[in-house]
Amino acid sequence: MERLLWFVRNAPAIDVILPVLKPLLVGMALYQLDYLWLAIRCIWTRVLGRSGFQGFANGSAPSACVVLPTLLRSEADYRGLLDAASSVITNGYPGRLTVVLAIDDRTERPDLFADLCAWCARVACSDDVRIAAVGGRRREGKAMAIERGLDLLREWERRDASSALPTVFFNMDADSELGPRALERMAFKLTQPAWFGDRPMIVASNVSVRATHYWGGWRRFFSVEGQVAISVAREYMTSISLGKHNTRVLPVTSVSGALYATWFELHDMAPRFARFLTTIRVRDLVAWWLGGAPPSFAGRTWRPLPEAMIGPGDDTYVTWVASMATWRDGRLSLDFPRTPAGALLALVRYWVCRPIAYDPLAKVYTSSPTSVRGLFRQRVRWNGSRLFNTRRLGPAMAFHWGIALAVLADLTIVAMLNVALLGAVVLAPFVPGTRNWLAL
Repeated sequence: MERLLWFVRNAPAIDVILPVLKPLLVGMALYQLDYLWLAIRCIWTRVLGRSGFQGFANGSAPSACVVLPTLLRSEADYRGLLDAASSVITNGYPGRLTVVLAIDDRTERPDLFADLCAWCARVACSDDVRIAAVGGRRREGKAMAIERGLDLLREWERRDASSALPTVFFNMDADSELGPRALERMAFKLTQPAWFGDRPMIVASNVSVRATHYWGGWRRFFSVEGQVAISVAREYMTSISLGKHNTRVLPVTSVSGALYATWFELHDMAPRFARFLTTIRVRDLVAWWLGGAPPSFAGRTWRPLPEAMIGPGDDTYVTWVASMATWRDGRLSLDFPRTPAGALLALVRYWVCRPIAYDPLAKVYTSSPTSVRGLFRQRVRWNGSRLFNTRRLGPAMAFHWGIALAVLADLTIVAMLNVALLGAVVLAPFVPGTRNWLAL
């Protein structure tokens, strides 16, 4: 420790700065090089007065559903869920909208669940909005709560032919609130063909921390809680807001579960795709490399396996599945490329066309951890989800090289950057001279 302090105090500034500057410059080149382009595009758009968003005529938006999966353990959970649901039904979506409040374990607070069902029955909605609550009898996880909500929609379709399944699926956290026309903006983005002709597979929202959450006056500002909240809000503005523009060198591989939009058909495929992946064997991959046909997802009907989606990063799971999907004759397909050469072409197309879209004006306001322990747990969960989903979707990534390369590059680079920054602080005093450090 004494040697480290002596080095910081007495070493030339260049010897102190360079070890930290090098990995930072690499990170900026890979993750933030598009900021200049984004600034130019923003200024140009404002000068011309063109936003690219025309919106839908009233009643012409595709039918949609919003599922809000959550626990219901306290009055605070109940009030937060009502605020979130109210922001959905008053968001002005210009089409048929179904809102499902999916409770994971309704038996924990049956009184609150009964109040929730009563609220759904009496709340004032437009004729195009339908809202309901559904809950399981035990705690099973977010993915199972969502699946239970979708089962309700399928049951309505079986009972009433006019209750067709929706076209667009929204996932929304129950502690979030929507910004103006957020649902319409995301549905519009999802249904508009990109410059390469195909429509996106999934659309990310602009997640922001509520002002009332991170600012509580000057006294709170000078507390640990206040500083954590403000730091997280600042990070949301950069990594989650600016960072979701899918124009950087490395493709975006995740969307926030606070709010995202995808095709209902695609989300409906995800649990069945999970079942399909359990049948993939190494011999299937070897046969594919030797010229055989790959395993076929579309070749048979698969029983859903939503349990496979439970765990950290279920939103990332859906995002990666969406990144593997393609449009074939106007229909969504999750089949593997037919040959390794086709997989290589799909890889190039993935990196050029980018299936994840983003609307920075589709805002959703949420809360964030205000303690160091809570923030640490959140980041462990976020970063651990990539490794967890790599294991779950590994069989598919062996055939879908685009998302596999993007995820592998992201994991490797982030790990290397963190090791380099840590090493810059800890090892710099023991490396004799700038030249040797640059070589390292």
